[in-house]
Amino acid sequence: MKTLPLILFFSCLGLANAQALVDLHVAPDASAKFITRIDPNSPSLGPATPVDDPARAAEGWVSATYSRSLTGYIHSSNMGPDQTPQPGAAIFSFPIENSAPVGTCLQGDAVEILSRGEWLQIRVQRQLVAYYRGSSAPSSATASAKAMAAKDPAREPVREPIVERPITQSFSGVFKQAAPRLGLFTAPLPFVLVDDNGKRVAHVDTSGIVVAGSLQSFLNKPVVIHGQLEKLPDANQWVLRARNIRLR
Repeated sequence: MKTLPLILFFSCLGLANAQALVDLHVAPDASAKFITRIDPNSPSLGPATPVDDPARAAEGWVSATYSRSLTGYIHSSNMGPDQTPQPGAAIFSFPIENSAPVGTCLQGDAVEILSRGEWLQIRVQRQLVAYYRGSSAPSSATASAKAMAAKDPAREPVREPIVERPITQSFSGVFKQAAPRLGLFTAPLPFVLVDDNGKRVAHVDTSGIVVAGSLQSFLNKPVVIHGQLEKLPDANQWVLRARNIRLR
């Protein structure tokens, strides 16, 4: 019989945590374009102000300044004469055209250039006005759950640290044997992936690859490699940690 109150307690506590987040929209309307879900106490969100529309304000709609940061790569061809990204230019997760886009550059963005080259690594700081519906008064069950948690800190949920995991993606190119650089220096890994113009995309680490047969059957052929792209320490070179490979 003791398990039922505990179940009710944790169910109410989960409900309280779910209600703590709000959905940001571009207009004070639940059907307007969704931006993100966020804690209203997040430092990315400014002070909330009731909207001008009395009907919407009565429903609990408020507006606030939302600050967002994007970090990624932009091709040098998309840089303007003033060395700022052109509005509408795609920001990619990796310095490769077919990597996943993380957003686009907008007029008025505050842009910090982290590294230069054919691909520039940039950090974009952006502010926009966002709208969300303020949370209503907590129910009696939610209030009871909060009170119980306050009286007994040992029952408070343990918050696990956020762990950033590498992004696994598919990369297209030609699989080739790595050649010594300038004919003198040994390549970091025995294989490379090059684009259709013969330019190296990344060295390929095949130690964790799963493939039937020999890798020799893929040499000098168009392929698609699924894996994780990582930058070599102290070098402007990339390694693709391959998980599988197939002919394109």
